[in-house]
Amino acid sequence: MKKSKPPGGTTTPPVNPPDPPANFPAYYDHRASHYLLDATHGWTQLGKEDLMQHLRLAGWNDERRNNTRHLSALDYELIRIQTVNKIDYAGPVAGYRKGLYSMGGSRVLVTRSFLPITPVEGPFPLIELIINNLLARIDPLQRDIFYSWLHVYLRCLEVGAFMPGQIIFLIGPHDCGKSFLQQNIITPLFGGRSANPWPYMSGATEFNSELFGAEHLQIEDPPVNRISDRLDFSARIKQLTVNEIQPCHGKNRDIVTIQPHWRVTGSINDEPYNVRAVPPIDDSTADKIDIFKCAPNSIPCTSNLIKEREKFRFAVLAELPAFTHFLTHTWTIPEPLKSGRFGVTHYHHADLLAEINSNSPEFDLLTTIDAINMFEKGKGCWVGTVKQLASLLCNCYDDNEARRLGQSERSLALKLASLARKYPQRVHPKRTKTERLWIIYKDVQSDPEAQ
Repeated sequence: MKKSKPPGGTTTPPVNPPDPPANFPAYYDHRASHYLLDATHGWTQLGKEDLMQHLRLAGWNDERRNNTRHLSALDYELIRIQTVNKIDYAGPVAGYRKGLYSMGGSRVLVTRSFLPITPVEGPFPLIELIINNLLARIDPLQRDIFYSWLHVYLRCLEVGAFMPGQIIFLIGPHDCGKSFLQQNIITPLFGGRSANPWPYMSGATEFNSELFGAEHLQIEDPPVNRISDRLDFSARIKQLTVNEIQPCHGKNRDIVTIQPHWRVTGSINDEPYNVRAVPPIDDSTADKIDIFKCAPNSIPCTSNLIKEREKFRFAVLAELPAFTHFLTHTWTIPEPLKSGRFGVTHYHHADLLAEINSNSPEFDLLTTIDAINMFEKGKGCWVGTVKQLASLLCNCYDDNEARRLGQSERSLALKLASLARKYPQRVHPKRTKTERLWIIYKDVQSDPEAQ
């Protein structure tokens, strides 16, 4: 019996064709029906016909034998690419260099590498002055936490390892240097790619694919006021800072799970209305949020001339290799600041924390309790169960907020537990053999009779 020729065989080979490679460097994105071809500067999106042209150029023969049911060598290679080299996602991914990865059950082709700064030993007087002016002038501990936070992430990028990191809120006067620190120091230090996650975090859009190509997620003055929005913001912060696997949803694309290496910062003006954007700090958010108070006039460039400001900005960028060397080779995290989960512990400036928590749901309950004057004359505290407190609040017919707070005993119990942690001098639990009581003390600062 006549032996058939192998699929790659041809009766009329081209003149001096190059030897076809064992595997052609292309991948098939089955979700978008396109191919990505390896190129010198990344990956190039191709259609099927374009890919076939590249295969022919590389020496793959697309002539079929007499029996047309047989496939050509080019057909076989195309099928191999569509099956063996099928991927779920193609694009840049924060913290990764070009290549094929498996993330959260997805095959991910990273098409562009992040560009880390090469460390060069030397001085960085401008950057040091900016950070000292902005953070250390308020509290030197803020600078040490910030250096340690940068150190941890740069080490993660260096070794390609995931480690969660806190979101940093920079809160200070208008034009004090908050945004300059984000845009001209943090972003280039992390590789030069940033994105604004706020539309996704606020629920304005369900699509977030553009975030996955940026190491630095940067928020500026998020427009949050209602407590429900602040709680939603809190949930998104937990997701972005802690979750190792993230859902990537592009427009007209299926959701794919990917593992980006992100760091998130937010800059907020220090007016009370703006500070309200920071979510209430409780046990579930405390270690995931850094709250830094920024000093005014921290940028040592007062010129309004664009040319002078650009000159200053480039001078700062020129110091980044030395700053990188300091962070990765010189700086060590002080022992008291180390954290097993995040590498470095969290920081909350006391004044800002008090202001933020004064706009929390549980603080609203405490304010309402003070307003309805539920304390008996001559007594400095109220003692009762959650059920009794709910009934007392619901009977305040002239106070809509009190009646709203009394409608859910479960919600009331959670708020009391949170108040007991944050304000133990005002709210304290007490257990008996038969029931759990709550002791609520008068606010001695606002009630002269209680003093």
